[in-house]
Amino acid sequence: MYFELASIERGPEFGLSQRVIDGHKETLDGGSESARRIFAAGGRIGLGGDYGFGWNPHGQYARELTFFVKHVGFSPLDTITCATKTGAEILGREREIGTLEKGKLGDILVVDGDIIADISILEDRQRFIAVMQGGIVKAGPIDSAHDRVRSLELDPQTVRQREPLRSSGSSESGGRPDADAGYFPRLPVAGSLHLLRRIRGQG
Repeated sequence: MYFELASIERGPEFGLSQRVIDGHKETLDGGSESARRIFAAGGRIGLGGDYGFGWNPHGQYARELTFFVKHVGFSPLDTITCATKTGAEILGREREIGTLEKGKLGDILVVDGDIIADISILEDRQRFIAVMQGGIVKAGPIDSAHDRVRSLELDPQTVRQREPLRSSGSSESGGRPDADAGYFPRLPVAGSLHLLRRIRGQG
């Protein structure tokens, strides 16, 4: 729903008429109230939004989380739960993704700060310490320790072996990796956290 707020705040810059902006305001108010009522009644809320517009570009998805805390009134923890655990449940993939548990696929974002105190930290990429994918540091300041990651001896019992990703090569996929064709080897989350501790010299 952040799209509605962005349309109201930045729409005039892009020539949106007042009539259109008023429509976004009505949708924002009604959608926010509906979300509060659904959540209070025990319903499930999954987060997402419309991005790719001049006033709401791609790459700013964390604003959706801030919006739900500051404008809808969800707690930071409830918001993160909706974006992860509940989202996985809605997709019917809660046994694979959505929570940090041993045996699940889980990429990890390490940030400098307490997102429960200030969830907008997730909007500031300068606060990202590391992005871990499949148990390997892919980006962030800790990425400078990449050679150390490679040198670590990992317990093969903690590694979930999968087939290498391969491209379908079809015109529909544009040669992109096919999600159904297999996966890079990944570490369960427990192995990822252990790896992070070893990178930082904590055990």
